[in-house]
Amino acid sequence: MQSRIQPLMLTLLALFLAACGSGISGGNSPEAVSSSSGCITASCHGALASKVTGRPIASEWRASTHFAANVAGCRTCHGHSHQNSCQNCHGGGTSSSTQVDQVAAEESCLVCHVRPGLLKGLDGKHQPELNGLYGTTSTFSLTQGWNNSTNPPTAANTTAGWMVLTGTSHESKCIWCHNPHDNRVLPQHGQWAESGHGNPAAGYTRSDMKFRGSPGDFRTQVAGESCVRCHTATGFVNWVESGMTDVSAWGKDTLIRFGSSTTAKAKQTLYCNVCHDNGKGKAYGYNLRSIPAQGANGGVRVYMNYSAVPGTLISSSSFTNATTNSAKTSIVPQVNPATDRNSVGQTFARIKVVNNFVDFPNVGISDRCVLCHGGRANKELIRLVANSTDASGNAFNFRLNGRIGTHDFAGAGTMFRALGFEFYSSFHYAQPGNIPYAHDQIGQANFAGTGNRGPCVTCHMSSGKSHSYMPVTLDATGAAITSIDTALCSTCHASGGPGNSRFDGSVTGVNGINVKKTGFAAALKAFKAWANMKGINSTSNWLRSSTYTGGRNNRTNGTALAANGFSQTACDPSSGIWSEYTLGTRNMGVGLNSDFLGNDPGAFVHNDLYVKRLLYDTIDWLDNCAMDNSVESAINLTSNTSIFLGSSDRLNATEKSNAIKYLMGAPGGGRPGGM
Repeated sequence: MQSRIQPLMLTLLALFLAACGSGISGGNSPEAVSSSSGCITASCHGALASKVTGRPIASEWRASTHFAANVAGCRTCHGHSHQNSCQNCHGGGTSSSTQVDQVAAEESCLVCHVRPGLLKGLDGKHQPELNGLYGTTSTFSLTQGWNNSTNPPTAANTTAGWMVLTGTSHESKCIWCHNPHDNRVLPQHGQWAESGHGNPAAGYTRSDMKFRGSPGDFRTQVAGESCVRCHTATGFVNWVESGMTDVSAWGKDTLIRFGSSTTAKAKQTLYCNVCHDNGKGKAYGYNLRSIPAQGANGGVRVYMNYSAVPGTLISSSSFTNATTNSAKTSIVPQVNPATDRNSVGQTFARIKVVNNFVDFPNVGISDRCVLCHGGRANKELIRLVANSTDASGNAFNFRLNGRIGTHDFAGAGTMFRALGFEFYSSFHYAQPGNIPYAHDQIGQANFAGTGNRGPCVTCHMSSGKSHSYMPVTLDATGAAITSIDTALCSTCHASGGPGNSRFDGSVTGVNGINVKKTGFAAALKAFKAWANMKGINSTSNWLRSSTYTGGRNNRTNGTALAANGFSQTACDPSSGIWSEYTLGTRNMGVGLNSDFLGNDPGAFVHNDLYVKRLLYDTIDWLDNCAMDNSVESAINLTSNTSIFLGSSDRLNATEKSNAIKYLMGAPGGGRPGGM
């Protein structure tokens, strides 16, 4: 890799000396503008339009900070020589030698932007190596590399950035976000840089997602084998441009710059080119990337596959074939030798479910959002897995498998009722005719004057800070909304609007939506308090006795619960009240709903009634394995210190009141929206 980088740096340095001259900031003579005057005459490139933006290149350059500061012109990036005759622009005779540019223009940014004290050098958000979080054993220079190349940063000391893996075949390109002719940093750049998509600190440092892919077809890959597609810009582009099949890992062959033999751990965020592309790898025209519509409804198709893995309480080394069988199908029954309660001697069936998918409706340009915010598991996957057998005929074992979860920020799954585990038949979750719901129609066919950009883009990008993707502003804790930043809500929720009866935005505004937010948080806390107390929030044995004895906080055989009116007999697999299939799927459904609702902070807005019903029904099942509308009593019990031993799992009086009001309207209320 060093052999490629050094010639590149020498070429760039030569271009810097030849083209930039003293027109670079800090010099004495203004050459950048004057030396470009011959390039942008009417007879040469004066009216030439950019193939990316469609605007005249000369006009774009004159609007740039490069022009305003007189630091970079045509020659700076493109060199001086080209294949046109000199006389066309400068007069005189014809040159005997015509040459191409010395360096591709898009590769010349680093000629100036790596030089300390000249212009605006790249910072630690662009180049992760400059971030103090990256390495602690060696320092890095943009022009010299690591000061100790024999002791580069370890994988544990790495971070994300916008200009990563420079000098390698996987390097980020400036043109993935910036217009080289009009290089002004736009407000949208700044908003994106602080958003969950762009901020290098927004969860990108926890794992190197470019390595978490698979060479197989996405349609046959399971959760954990295709993270690369939504957590790296390159992975997303590869996925989409391959017709939604390529989820290969990438960058494993990359070396840290300047000769280190360590695989590079710098991570990407989700760059502008994830959503924007002109079809030729350039994003600065801000054309929208084309997304294949594979769903039966004209929208996107999101695959939700599964491969059985030993649960978290079971060591994979306990199984003779658990880690070596790459096909993930069991040929020889694998018996768990551990002593985890009632799971001794259980057969682990290595089941794999592929080509399972959810087709979302066509939501226009919001399809780009649904691809990664549509979840990776749903209720149907649990039932499909539970009815499957492995290659040896062994049935799925509820006592030896980990949680099936939806993953984070699956707002599209909330909006279109696609993911949650439902404890009743689906018609019990359909929207009642007397309770209006239209969030899934926003931005479609100009519903209520909301345009045609689909619900995701219309709501999350209609504020004055479109690329923050936030329609509201939160306080420092994230617990309260301080302002609603889009006028869109008032379109429906103002007086006379179709949604006014659900939420009177013209009267209550921020206060009203905070009541819903606080109520949702309280109800979710009550749900998780019960799940944690019974040990059924995240487990490897969905039928073990502790699912009715009190879980991590209370192992008193259900005595205390029974004394408070919550008999646990129906939760015991040996009672025969429920089949193991019913107990197992519903208990796994608890885990799925916990992951789903706990990781969609806007769920109470995305689909208010659907979310309330999922919370209500899950608590109703959790408290005694019966659907008997005991939710209010279950919420009130969460302050009991002899049952809910963990202080973080207990609700105070205000929280209990907020949860009850949110779910049932008032004490004594029933299931949200009725049956």
